[in-house]
Amino acid sequence: MEQDPSLGGRQLVQILGGFRLHSLTSPLWKLAKTRAGLRAEALDLDKRRTAEILKELERNKTYLDSQVLEALRKHAKKLNIRY
Repeated sequence: MEQDPSLGGRQLVQILGGFRLHSLTSPLWKLAKTRAGLRAEALDLDKRRTAEILKELERNKTYLDSQVLEALRKHAKKLNIRY
């Protein structure tokens, strides 16, 4: 169907008269439901990702401490320092 910029309100009603409001809005409601579900899933995944990042930071915190101790040991060994 070609769009005619000179369509008046009466002609538009005649063209769209065959469509029911439900048939026009039903796909939009389905899309809104799908989007809401996807949004909830995205929030859940974001919470999980944040929790995993925090766990990894905690693990790396102790890892960093062990790296510092190892660097101190190597430096002490170079200088012949026993502790």
